[in-house]
Amino acid sequence: MNAPRDHIRRNRAAWQEFAARYAESGRNAWAAEDPYWGIWKLPESELKLLTDNGFVVERLLELGAPAGAETAYAWADAEWAQSWPSEEVWFARYQP
Repeated sequence: MNAPRDHIRRNRAAWQEFAARYAESGRNAWAAEDPYWGIWKLPESELKLLTDNGFVVERLLELGAPAGAETAYAWADAEWAQSWPSEEVWFARYQP
């Protein structure tokens, strides 16, 4: 594989920095006594995106690349992909 171009290295570095900030803040948001959404910290108790529709969030599972993963993409090696979750699975219970 060819080495990533400079703009790809810069982009990767930026996303690694973003991921470190947002992954932790997302975990904190849903662990809070009053869970909140996004960077503006909009409280679920006010938005009621889930609760007004009968859902109770029980937990969040963040899926990422497993150890030893391989990729066909030159711009995203396994170490980079393991830096943050690639998918979030919300466990919510419908409680009308």
